[in-house]
This record gives sequence, C-alpha cells and structure tokens, in this order.
Amino acid sequence: MVKEGAVMPNAVTVAIVLAACRDEGDLVLGKWVEEWSRSAGMEKDSLVGSALVGMYEKCGEIVEARRVFDSITNKDVIAWNAMITGYAQNGMSNEAIFLFHSMREAGVCPDKITLAGVLSACFAVGALELGSELDGYASRRGLYSNVYVGTALVDIGHLEETWDFIEKIPDKHAGMN
Repeated sequence: MVKEGAVMPNAVTVAIVLAACRDEGDLVLGKWVEEWSRSAGMEKDSLVGSALVGMYEKCGEIVEARRVFDSITNKDVIAWNAMITGYAQNGMSNEAIFLFHSMREAGVCPDKITLAGVLSACFAVGALELGSELDGYASRRGLYSNVYVGTALVDIGHLEETWDFIEKIPDKHAGMN
C-alpha cells in the first residue's frame, strides 16, 4: 500500500498492521511502521499510539511503550488501558497502580479493561484496599458481568467473600471456550 502510493494508509490501517506486528512479535516491522507513522504525522494519534504501546509491551519493550504513551496527545481510555495492562502483564504492578491513579487524576473514566488490569496488579502486590475500592466501583458500574473483572475480583477477595464475588458474575463461563 505504501510502496504503490495509490491510497494513503489511515490511522485504522496503521493500528491493524501494528496489531499484527504485536501478535507476531515482529519488533523490526513494528519499529518501521512507527517511523512511517511519524513521517505521516500519525504517531501522536491515540489509536496509533495505543497500538504502538501494545506492540512494544507485547515485544517486551516496556520502556519504548512508555515513551510512546507519554507522546500521545489527548489520551483516551484505550491509551491508558494499553499502558496499564502493559505494566501489569510485565510484572510492573506498582507502575500499573500509579498510572491508574494518574488516569483518574486526568479525569479519564476507567472501564472493564482498566479494572481487570489494575485488579491484577493489586493482587500481585497485595493492594487490597484499592482492590476493595475497585470492587465497589465495579458494582456501581455494573461491571461484574465481565468475566475478567469478576475473576480479578475473586483473586483479590478474602476467602469468605470469594463466593459472594463468584455469585455476582452472571455467566461464569462466557469467553472461556
């Protein structure tokens, strides 16, 4: 597409290619796409930036992921989620929790993906107070129906509360097949 020049790739096209690079672990191509998107003026776009963050974190380049995250203008929940889950999945739970607090200070409303990532981080470092706060948030927002949020809540729950958490998840097998 780029070589032929007949049609200019847009942000959606670039994000899809970056997702493929992420899935294949192709850091070389991913870096080339980042350079191309920079020359096309797309690198600060939230969609492209979030895809770059995901590609870098999946390839184990968390410092590069943070560099891209910091350069995104007008970060939306998708950009925040990409970096928070990147930290959580790379064993950097304290950083995930700190970034979650920054997200809230920036006025961005957490969603089910945010909660699953932060709850995972809370479990890893034993931040049960924040986990309990997020349990209340999930309850008020009706997010128990998400199996990943529900599972993360079970992970941070006290033994006597675990069955209460499990009962709040309407379809315990959704997405598990």
